[in-house]
Amino acid sequence: MTQSKIDKSLQSIKLLIIDFLNSKTEETGKRILYFEHQGLGGLHLNYEEFLQYRKCLRDLVESSVKADDLSLRTVERGFQEALLKALNPDNCSISDDSRINRILENLKQKLTAKRTPYRCFIPVCGIKEKGLPFSIGQVEFAVFDDSLVDRFKEIVEKHKIQRDFKWEELKEDIDRSFYKKTCSLVVVEAKDYEAAQVIAITKLRRVLDILNFFSTLVLFNLNAWTYLPGDLEPYLFETIILNENDGASYNIGSKSIGPLQELEISQIIELDKNDNIGFDYIIKLLNKNNLNKFEQALITAIQWAGRAVISSRREEAFLLYAIALESIILVDNPKTELSYRLRIRIAHLITEKPENRSEVVNIVKDLYDLRSKLVHDGKYEITDLDIDSMRSICIKCIKRLCVDPLFQEMTSPKNFSDWLENQILR
Repeated sequence: MTQSKIDKSLQSIKLLIIDFLNSKTEETGKRILYFEHQGLGGLHLNYEEFLQYRKCLRDLVESSVKADDLSLRTVERGFQEALLKALNPDNCSISDDSRINRILENLKQKLTAKRTPYRCFIPVCGIKEKGLPFSIGQVEFAVFDDSLVDRFKEIVEKHKIQRDFKWEELKEDIDRSFYKKTCSLVVVEAKDYEAAQVIAITKLRRVLDILNFFSTLVLFNLNAWTYLPGDLEPYLFETIILNENDGASYNIGSKSIGPLQELEISQIIELDKNDNIGFDYIIKLLNKNNLNKFEQALITAIQWAGRAVISSRREEAFLLYAIALESIILVDNPKTELSYRLRIRIAHLITEKPENRSEVVNIVKDLYDLRSKLVHDGKYEITDLDIDSMRSICIKCIKRLCVDPLFQEMTSPKNFSDWLENQILR
């Protein structure tokens, strides 16, 4: 972001305001956008006005938001508030030009504020207390016990403005939603609370997806998943199917949907120590400040696979596993010859014996024929064999990339592509 860019965006907004002041009437054609702010009234925009509004907002976002440290909603609300204030003089004695300049200067100060550290406490479901506290990347998992309450109070009381709040009221909120429950702490830097929340939840979801992926590698750990409240609550799904030709014949079906048990992080750590499933390597990646493109692609693939793990709809899970494979196997060029290159590359990645590769190629081809039918027809039923095959291939590919030192030394998608092409040519 440069100062000249945001100044240019604000100048465009000023011209928009002047145009609105000069031309705004009660009846401006079909209204397609309306917004309001408490105490400032509301504003209807017709199509032409909407186009001007949209361009100014997009320019303002592009010039003021960097690295997601400012919420897009904050920028939008600030823009809307400035418009409404400028269009409502409220018997102001100063000129329109001076008044608009002052309003836009206040908006500029809000958008160019320094980044502030925020400590984000977010409840998490499905993680056993055993082994906590535990940190993965920038996320710390812990039980919100008395020591954490005292730590929270200490942080709050450092600031004079906070000391005026009634601690008892804040403590009630903690007791209701956090106390004695597993939560995550994510420290981020942002310009406002909304951006801090968005950044923190994004970082947390990435870690939860990764945990769910590695949880599937632990034996006898069926459906041990972690999730955010409201995302994935367990429930019993029941159906009654009647045979219309035989009133006495019916079927009652029921199955448990969602997590069946809590995830124990220490089990994943123990398995990784004994069998090397790549968990420690991924933790090291998450602790890095900057990932290269190949490392970022690997993390992204694990996230997609982690989402597939917890999906209750097998067709959706099938597609998510397919996306996970595509995002890493085709990381160098995902747009050309998808099916052919994917099945050839997978065969060379997960099979050592050449005589077994044709079998893997055929399996992947069949799976991607199903993927095509799902995407384009939306009606194909996925069997247990289909989902198990796709899951198995996806896990084998990702696991090898996590545990083989050869791939841990790669710094770009081109390194990976060159290795695969060399394997194929051999």
